[in-house]
Amino acid sequence: MKSLASLLFDLGRPLFTRLEAETAHGLALNGLRGLYRLLPRQRVSDNRLVRNCLGLGFANPLGLAAGCDKNGDYLDALGSLGFGHIELGTVTPRPQRGDNRPRLFH
Repeated sequence: MKSLASLLFDLGRPLFTRLEAETAHGLALNGLRGLYRLLPRQRVSDNRLVRNCLGLGFANPLGLAAGCDKNGDYLDALGSLGFGHIELGTVTPRPQRGDNRPRLFH
């Protein structure tokens, strides 16, 4: 029997690859947030994966780079995926317009 994640991937991939990349990105993040609200929270930890770097402690060495969630709108949902750290957007004194579309590519 397939896992929920595998089933969602099989169903979503044909749709997302036909959409503009930035639209697909937004839909995927909104879907993740919806699943996060519906599904029970599980934390899996393994002390063998704990890392310390420059005085900071991380649950594991796998992190999510900046650019996936520029405004921190999906922090809890992304955190539930088990990343050891998540880098969010940037800090600027005023909002900035950003580059012209397309900004993401398949």
